[in-house]
Parts: sequence; C-alpha cells; structure tokens
Amino acid sequence: MSITKTLLLVTAASTLLFILFGTAISAFGQDIETTCQTTFGTTQCTSKTVDNRTQGQINADALKAGWERGNQIRAQRAEVAAQRAFVNSVNTYCTIHQGQDWQLNGQTGHCQTDDERMASMYLNIESRHHEFNAKDPVNMKTICDYMEANNYDANSWKGWERAYKELKKQGRLHLFAKGSY
Repeated sequence: MSITKTLLLVTAASTLLFILFGTAISAFGQDIETTCQTTFGTTQCTSKTVDNRTQGQINADALKAGWERGNQIRAQRAEVAAQRAFVNSVNTYCTIHQGQDWQLNGQTGHCQTDDERMASMYLNIESRHHEFNAKDPVNMKTICDYMEANNYDANSWKGWERAYKELKKQGRLHLFAKGSY
C-alpha cells in the first residue's frame, strides 16, 4: 500500500471519528453538520452547529434564564436590606447606650461615646491625607480650637475635613515631609 493511500485512509477514518464524536458532544437541541470535500487527494471538512429547537423552546429557555437572573438580583437586594437593617438596629441602640457593648444576631461590638467617635474621625483624616500627623498633640489642639472658634460640628466628618483643609492651606498644621509617609 502506498503512502498516499495510507494517508487518505487515516484522513477518512479521523473525519469519520470527528463526525461521530462531534455529533455526540453537541448540546441538546443542536446538531453538528459536517461537510467534507476531496480535491486532488486532499480532504477538507467544515462543521457548523445547527440549532433545531423550535421558537417556543428558544423562548422558554430565554424566559427561564431571565427568571434565574431575577432571582439572583432579588436575593442580593434582600441581603443588602438585611445588612442595612442590622446596621440601623446597632446605630439606634448605640445612640441611646453610648459606651456600652451590644450583641445582635450572634455578633458583638462596642458603642462609641461621642469622644471616641470624634477621635475616630480625627484619626480618619490621617488615613485620607497621608502627610497629616494625627499623633502630634499640637495638631489635635489646633484642629479642635479651630473647629470650636468657627462653630464646626465635631460630630460630622464634614466639619473635621473642612477644618483640616483650611488649616493646611494656612500652614498651621505639622505635616510629614513629602515622601516620608
């Protein structure tokens, strides 16, 4: 048997296997159509997937996918709502019971006092503005005096941020050297 005939047999056998296995692997409601053409001893095959589902099946599949996505969105929204309710419950309790510990749904925590909350906001300036040295007692006194003199609300983040920016602009804060933070 010549080399050319052997290659043709191997090519024909592999094409037959491809056709058999290609059809077996196809998705439900789909077929793979394979067309082979032999020209001058060379065989070339092309395959295409044909969707043989009815329009009703296609619509039903799309509807099912839509319902599944809708259920996912509803579950995410329910989770967010539950988290908001949890946070609101803790905040409501802590407004009344400052400085006390809380326990809800197996979780525990500590309600900040006004002083702790203000100190937290003050230290938050350092996390937002890396050149600011929050541990410098002069900076703390400068910001507190400035807020008091200008009637800024110490219970809101906005008051702290505004005081910081104005004092920085005036050059009245001790800042880290650029690149050392």
